[in-house]
Amino acid sequence: RSYELIFIIPIIRSFLNCKVIYDIHEAYPEMVLQSSKIPTFMKPHLSKLVYLSEKLVSQFTHHLITADNNIAKKFDRLNKKVTTIYNYPVLTMYKPQKRKFERLKKQYLNKTPIIYVGSIGVDRGFLLMLNALPIIKKKIQNIILLVIGEVPKELLNIAKEIIIKNSLAKNIEFLGWIPHENISNYIAISKLGLVPFLPTEKYSLNIPIKQFEYMACGVPVLGANLKPIETFLNYSGGGKIFNSPSINSLSTETINILSDPLKWELMSELGKKTVHDKWNWSKMEFRLYKVYENL
Repeated sequence: RSYELIFIIPIIRSFLNCKVIYDIHEAYPEMVLQSSKIPTFMKPHLSKLVYLSEKLVSQFTHHLITADNNIAKKFDRLNKKVTTIYNYPVLTMYKPQKRKFERLKKQYLNKTPIIYVGSIGVDRGFLLMLNALPIIKKKIQNIILLVIGEVPKELLNIAKEIIIKNSLAKNIEFLGWIPHENISNYIAISKLGLVPFLPTEKYSLNIPIKQFEYMACGVPVLGANLKPIETFLNYSGGGKIFNSPSINSLSTETINILSDPLKWELMSELGKKTVHDKWNWSKMEFRLYKVYENL
């Protein structure tokens, strides 16, 4: 699953008597274009290099597995053995643990929690969420944003400035890394799950798994107007879309969802039902077994 390992695929294929599968979960060329660690002038050249090397090396594999159809389309002309296996959640991992859930409910009893779970960066809407909070707070004074994931040091310093400037100390909690089995408890006590990605090439291709995790816990989703998010939220009715990267749009839609209990309840039920009926790992694992069986 790591791009760096693809260069040993021809060696494995040539010298070892085994089947080789390349599991492609990310749009790697697009990842290069938005990386903050690569000098700007090098990005287009490295992105092209990654694109060409993936195309070349993929021909040495016995099968390709992708996490969405957008990635699959890049390879199906060169390698016909491509299977899309969506990285849907395992439902048993998104059942809140009763004692921990009740403890968290008491902890946030007089708050209106909204949540973000996952890797954190400017491109993932971190500063967008923080800058929307003061606007949301004017309408919902007890709002609190729970952020699960490690915040890079440089972003944490910027966040502290925004928090101090807007008196948000009681409206945001950076929870850091939390064991995966405990995350569902935090999601389940939240009133809204955020997917506030910025409109980059990568996020216009890859499907964010967090939207399914929120819905699995019965939490409505507010997501950016990107096709891999919009398609699923429109189909399920499990949330709403905002115009990324507009701070006003994010804050307005957050307020609208939290201010309408009936619509909130409907989105909660529709999202949870769709994930439990269609978008979960039990619907995908047979595809993976079939790939192994046919090698």
